[in-house]
Amino acid sequence: MFIPCTKRPKKFFATARVQKSLRRSGPRRRIGPIGLVLHDTMAFNLEGTPLGLMNVQCWARAFAEAGSKKRRPKESPIAEKESHNWLVSYRAVVAAQKHCPQTMLVSVGDREADVYELFHEALSDPQNPQLLIRANRDRLLNEGQEHLWDYVKTQSLRGTQHVQVPRQGPRPALEAELEIRFAQVTLKPPELKPELGELIPTCRELPRWRSIMRRKSRSPSNGCC
Repeated sequence: MFIPCTKRPKKFFATARVQKSLRRSGPRRRIGPIGLVLHDTMAFNLEGTPLGLMNVQCWARAFAEAGSKKRRPKESPIAEKESHNWLVSYRAVVAAQKHCPQTMLVSVGDREADVYELFHEALSDPQNPQLLIRANRDRLLNEGQEHLWDYVKTQSLRGTQHVQVPRQGPRPALEAELEIRFAQVTLKPPELKPELGELIPTCRELPRWRSIMRRKSRSPSNGCC
């Protein structure tokens, strides 16, 4: 049995009236939406039926950081960053996997889940749940492979898939054709985190549509979802 566990942060913002009141209590400056951020992990079966929440994290960003695009320094520990929430969510899936060893659990994340520490943790135990991430970084690969994007482009076309893209604002709905290319790669650690070492996938890391899989795939039908 295959159960995808999707994760994506959701934001709940304050109303305009509340934001106006908050401005009066401090310096007059332009700020972005203020509110809570909810990071949930939802399980689905193969038919797409929701099975329930596996993990929920909720927090409020500091008022001084509202509307700011500044991020914590790259050298900050992962535990001090919001990206640590992806590791917490994945650990909830790991706990569920131990209760159903005959079921394949796949942890699915959007671009924000392209976190090297997450890949490192997923590969630390062969019994861990599978991992499917929409890649966001053009990561440095092992010698001879250069960078992720260019290396995937050089791979042979394994198939195509048509996807209906809904209308968004003035842009009309359209049908997009996705090219399916994949290959086994070895990721080098970020420059500031050499202690994490290279990730040697042993047929478990596959970039697909600029996504990273931790599951062996040999055909377009197995590589699509």
